[in-house]
Amino acid sequence: MTSATAAYRKDLAANGSPFGAHDGEWIAVASLVSTAALGDSESDRAAWDAAIETATTALGARELDRLSSREWGTGWSSFDSLTLMAIAMHEAGARHLSTVVLDSLLRVRRNERDLAYGRALAQRARVAYLAGEQEVAEDFYRQVESIGTRVKSVELRARAANGFVGLAQVRGNHPAMLEVAQRGLSLAEQTGIPRLRWNARYSIMMSTALFRRFDEALEHGWELFNLVRGDVVGEALALQSLGQLLVDMGDVDSARFAFEAVVSRALPPHVLLSALGSLANASAASPSHRTTLDWAVTEVEAFRDAAAPPWAYAAALLDSAIALRDVGQISRASKLRDEVLAVTRTHGFHSLQYRAENLELDTVTSRPERAAVAAAATEIVRSVRRLAPRRLPRHVRMATFRG
Repeated sequence: MTSATAAYRKDLAANGSPFGAHDGEWIAVASLVSTAALGDSESDRAAWDAAIETATTALGARELDRLSSREWGTGWSSFDSLTLMAIAMHEAGARHLSTVVLDSLLRVRRNERDLAYGRALAQRARVAYLAGEQEVAEDFYRQVESIGTRVKSVELRARAANGFVGLAQVRGNHPAMLEVAQRGLSLAEQTGIPRLRWNARYSIMMSTALFRRFDEALEHGWELFNLVRGDVVGEALALQSLGQLLVDMGDVDSARFAFEAVVSRALPPHVLLSALGSLANASAASPSHRTTLDWAVTEVEAFRDAAAPPWAYAAALLDSAIALRDVGQISRASKLRDEVLAVTRTHGFHSLQYRAENLELDTVTSRPERAAVAAAATEIVRSVRRLAPRRLPRHVRMATFRG
């Protein structure tokens, strides 16, 4: 197993800067729980107790209450603080450190296949899925589903279903994706757990959109936004998803409003960068929005010397290059593409590198024809447009937290 310090170094390199004030406590918790996973001696048990105490103190009762309510719809106890800290680590971008904590606590509690174990295993499956480890993720989700069936937990079955949706999507099995998304939404709604309902609503939005059922997709996307109201990052991600849905529908102008609403909020760098790249692309579709395009690209470039995750920066830079190419600014687009290649080669971002290497500068982005939708969906689009600010800020405002 990777050591806590080695895992942190990997995460630090990928993130481009420390994660915050709790980095030292994160490393301490990961080290302690790793020691606890080595055996069943008195010192191992002492390390387990110390890991739980350190995680509980580091997060604090208020944050533990907030996280457990969001993730599980209930309170927390015992080693739950370790699972919740692992979730916080992963949301901040510390994937490797989160993996160390989860693998270790699952090993310690491997004989306790209960709800708490299932929750930790579902999070480990999610980490694997987002890391592109599809086979590992599927195996973990199958175990989560099995535990959920055995202990009669609708929650665990819903978590497994949501995982299967993602796996079906990356494998291109769209009929299965829609079928499982529908089942997952039904299960998630039964639980009333906020995060589960958010994820299930996102899954069904994406699934219906793939079949061009845009009225349904907009309804689910708007419901997602309403579900996450009050959660700053959640709102931004919901709006980003709605914006992309509108792009797929051929309504690029409305999509631009959604992206403008995102970049006008104080958010973590990786969320802002994604929205800025999307805003640049949407603005490139209309000659009347060249100023917005230039502003978005300049804001992306401003992250060049800032503390931002390299992958998020490179992805936004590539989006910017594509937008500039579409409006005929070939020289500037070429320079940004070269920078993307430099970043991706340094960090081993192979998928982004491949896209940049194959970016053709003598073509333009093909846009879908605008899809017709019913009156209810049209009203949702109007609601999205009303969320945009009257004018863009001078500069984007980065939140003082990451998540």
